[in-house]
Amino acid sequence: MNCSKEKCKIVYIIGSLRPGGAERHLVELIKAMDKERFLPIVYCMSEKGLLAKELEDIGVVVKSFDLKNNGQSRLTYIRDIIKLLFKFIRNLREDAPIIVHTYLYWANILGGIAARCANIKFLITSRRSLGLFKDRKKFMQKVENIVNIFTDVITVNSQGVQRDTEKREKFIKDKVILIYNGVDHKRFTKKTQCGLSKSDLGINENQIVITNISNLIHYKGHMDFIEAMSLVIEEKPDAVAVLVGRDGGMLNQIINKAKELGIEKNIKILGTRNDIVDILNITDIQVLSSYEEGFSNAILEGMASSLPLVVTDVGGNSEAVCDGINGFVIPPKNSRILSEKLLEIIKDENKRIDMGIESRKFIEEKFTIDKMLQEYQGMYISLLKKL
Repeated sequence: MNCSKEKCKIVYIIGSLRPGGAERHLVELIKAMDKERFLPIVYCMSEKGLLAKELEDIGVVVKSFDLKNNGQSRLTYIRDIIKLLFKFIRNLREDAPIIVHTYLYWANILGGIAARCANIKFLITSRRSLGLFKDRKKFMQKVENIVNIFTDVITVNSQGVQRDTEKREKFIKDKVILIYNGVDHKRFTKKTQCGLSKSDLGINENQIVITNISNLIHYKGHMDFIEAMSLVIEEKPDAVAVLVGRDGGMLNQIINKAKELGIEKNIKILGTRNDIVDILNITDIQVLSSYEEGFSNAILEGMASSLPLVVTDVGGNSEAVCDGINGFVIPPKNSRILSEKLLEIIKDENKRIDMGIESRKFIEEKFTIDKMLQEYQGMYISLLKKL
């Protein structure tokens, strides 16, 4: 039997477990779940990714379906997508979960169709970012709406994403549930000593470190951040920007822009890291310069690390950062205002400290992993009561 008083099997479907916001969220959710009650399995559409080991180390099964998207023809890719769909159906019939819970766009569509074909009892899909990219996918929007017909619950992670979803999609009445991301705030307590120091990155201890944790993708707004840093450095030549995240095609542009502005010595590009706690521990201010977001885990981690933040007013950013209280919320694509707010915090140490205290307080009140876990498990249990 796939569900009993003791355990209920849930299959999570996601693109991969490479480092990213949704991926980190899913890993933390599964790690914290009541394993006496739930049995999670993860399907990765492509490779497993770096974060998979954290789940496998605690006995969670992670399956890779090895979908490739590296330059093959459109026809070949469509063929591979169809093959993947049938693999999902076959595996779901074998694993026989009571619930399928999908994460991100293609997993929502393919996983949703597969769950329906495999006669899975309950389907949960997720929306974790604004749907601006869907404007170019008219046909797929129709497919998504069809999947919505047989979806039981659609989870969103911010009010901004909820409004966007309800505006764009059909057949979702009374199906949308808002559950905020949460972080294990105990991991992010500020320490006087940790596994990383500023000097390890070639930074003097008295230099201000401004960190941006987001994959190097166009819509994350790194070019605006670099331009803002050039204005900051005019007044505070010792300020340093630290960029953390995998390259999504923007690395060379960022490097060239920094060189063009003559600030390349003030820019540290670290790539993908697994020591985020330590990096935030040596950070003075956190920035998120995105053009679109759902609800950023990076912001929550910065808040848990007692940092002031400057973030753009997109998605759910303003639901975590209260303008003037624990940081500043600014318009996107405006490097001048970004630089002004950074300088305001840099020049006022008391403001930095006070905003950091407020950040930590907000996390403990609203965005803990315990609160998130309670709401997700409550959602699963409410579905099981319908059996």
